[in-house]
Amino acid sequence: MKIKSAFLLYILLLSFSLSCDEKVEDMSAQKRTEVLASIADNVILKNYEAFAGKSDSLVVATDAFLLNTTGQNLEEMQLKWKLAATSWKVCQQFDYGPGETTVMMDIEVGTWPINTTLIENEIATTTILGDDFVANTGSTRKGLYAIEHFIFQENTTILSDFTSNTKASIRRKYLQLLALQIQKSASQVHLAWANGYKDEFVKANGLDNGSSLSMVVNKMVENLEVIINKQIGNPIGKKSFDDNGMLRPTEVEALYSDESIALTLASIEGLRAIFTADNQGFTGLGIEGYVEFLKVNTDGMPLQNKINSQLEAFRLAVAAIPPTMQTSVTDNTSAIDNAWKEGKKLLVLMKNDLTTNIGVQITFNSNDGD
Repeated sequence: MKIKSAFLLYILLLSFSLSCDEKVEDMSAQKRTEVLASIADNVILKNYEAFAGKSDSLVVATDAFLLNTTGQNLEEMQLKWKLAATSWKVCQQFDYGPGETTVMMDIEVGTWPINTTLIENEIATTTILGDDFVANTGSTRKGLYAIEHFIFQENTTILSDFTSNTKASIRRKYLQLLALQIQKSASQVHLAWANGYKDEFVKANGLDNGSSLSMVVNKMVENLEVIINKQIGNPIGKKSFDDNGMLRPTEVEALYSDESIALTLASIEGLRAIFTADNQGFTGLGIEGYVEFLKVNTDGMPLQNKINSQLEAFRLAVAAIPPTMQTSVTDNTSAIDNAWKEGKKLLVLMKNDLTTNIGVQITFNSNDGD
């Protein structure tokens, strides 16, 4: 009788324990759903909409320049390029889903460095550019950085290239097609998110490798590595272990426009927006909200506070680099190196502490030693 009673008690306790676990998991899943919905609405949709609008403005400015090729219209087009490029760097931090399938945004918009030799050879040897030329050409011959190559040189040289040069008509057509392809890509990815993919994104609220949370966190870590290693590290000799500090000032991101620092800051802003879901004046519930829900502490401090603090330290270190990035590679190497070090600290928190404590695995092929 005692054995039977003990067995029944064990069954009751086990059932109670399982019931509690299920309730906790239900609460966790509900919180993840809230986080994903907030990220989608507050950050991804709003920023893709903004990028689509800035791409439209770039097309308008490009058309105005081609219609009336003056220095004033060139400067307006340069301004619209800077706004579109900055907007893109924010969006690049979440170019998953339609950004990798419906439109391969890194290929159509964001590949760098471009191959200026191939671009100029194309112009020199082509007599007619079809309307589908840019859509069908390689990633190193199109996108925002190809436009940058076209419109950020000496202004007198640019005006000559687009008017009196024997290949001016080809260059003009090429520029127009580049702007139109970016506009088309931005619109397509925004509409894909707005018209269905958002619901799929929010619904995939698990923790498995195919879940949206896994995708978001992996992309955050992967893009952080790109910011640290490529945007900041490569020019100051952090390209590989045998670099020996070789300085490469021509390997900065925005070589022609001198916007490398601004674009790096925009990349960091994209990461911050995903982590907090606070964006464009709207307060949301980002990854930090899920970490707070889990009550994760490291070294006596809430993990979300520690990450936010290091995000700000990283941003301030990049903002402290004297312009331009290219001149600072040789003249202020220590400032760039400091930003690189602050970025590495953030990477440890995100790649190790964050993933471990929320139950997400790193699934991309990391090239970083941390």
